[in-house]
This record gives sequence, structure tokens and C-alpha cells, in this order.
Amino acid sequence: CTQLDPGPWILVGHSQGGVLTVPTLLRDNLPIAGAVLLDIPYDPMAPEMRKTGDRLRRIPQIRYPSEATAKRGFQPYPLPHRAPDNVVKYLADRSFRPSGDGGFFSKFHWTRMRALREPDAGLLEDFPEQFRRISCPVLAVRGGDSTILSAEDHAEMVRRLPKGRGVTLPEATHSLHLEQPEAVAAAAGPRLEAAREKKI
Repeated sequence: CTQLDPGPWILVGHSQGGVLTVPTLLRDNLPIAGAVLLDIPYDPMAPEMRKTGDRLRRIPQIRYPSEATAKRGFQPYPLPHRAPDNVVKYLADRSFRPSGDGGFFSKFHWTRMRALREPDAGLLEDFPEQFRRISCPVLAVRGGDSTILSAEDHAEMVRRLPKGRGVTLPEATHSLHLEQPEAVAAAAGPRLEAAREKKI
């Protein structure tokens, strides 16, 4: 990252990407000015979240007989979502790779996902407590109809962040950045610019 931009950086992470952003913000040797967390779970190690992870790891690496067949059933996870058809098509067009024998696989690393029974567990221990130790500004954005982050957990997350602010996007699901990109940008933009200008 330092070869691309010496910083300070602003990290933006959705779902698991946002979860892994949190421990990154606690490292002292990184020039981080702020972060935006898009609909991340309050506690990824909570029983319900662990069940979700177990369900994901049981999904097989499906070999589709053709690219058209693979794309036909593609949907962002989890359902339900409200992503427009053109966005779903855009993602489907870029989500599959040849299997080498005439078929197609998802680009998602299902093999790695199945191999990790406790994915990133060391980084996620006492996850809600990590929020209290983040010193940079953080914007926590929630989809109003999210099935991953409840309104109560979102409020507690923001309360624990020393420099936290929360925004809820009405009628957005967990895939809020696909459904309402302009609203996400409008919520995050001023916060990010302020964080970068302060060089925190």
C-alpha cells in the first residue's frame, strides 16, 4: 500500500472486509486517517454469525456446465437484497472463471472457506471490545433492513467507538453499497475528507 500511496489512508470495508478492517485500525505502524464500516456484524463470533459461517462453508464448489448457466442463477449474498438488475448482471459477468475442463467455477474461494473452521478467530476474539480502542474517526453505516447488523447493535457499536458516527440508510439491506451507492458516498464523503485533512 505504501508503494501506491504513502498515506494517510482511509479504509473502507463491507461485511467481512469491514470486520477485518477493525483489527487493522489497531495497528500502530500504519498511517490510517479514518475508516468506513459498511454493515459489519457487531460480533462475528456470536452464535448466529458462527452458524452463518458454518452454512457458507458447507456450500460446495459448484461446476457449472457453461458461463451462461453460472450467470443465470447468480445473486448477491445474503438474500433478500435490492440491488438493481443491471448491478447484479455486472457482478455476474465478473464472478466466474473457467474450470479448465469446459465448465465454470465461482471466483469465490470456496475451498479456503471450507478449510477454515475458525476463520480469522485470533483477530476476532473480544471483537466488540476492539471498537473501544480505535483512535481514528470511524463511520459505521447500516442498511435499515440489514439481516446482519441490528439497529440495537449498530447503536452500541457507535457508542463504543471513541470517534464514531453512525448512519442508517432506510430501505437498504446488507448489500447497501450495491443498492444505494450514491447514498453511501454522500454519507461517507464529507467524513472521509475531514479525516484526511486532519491527518489523524
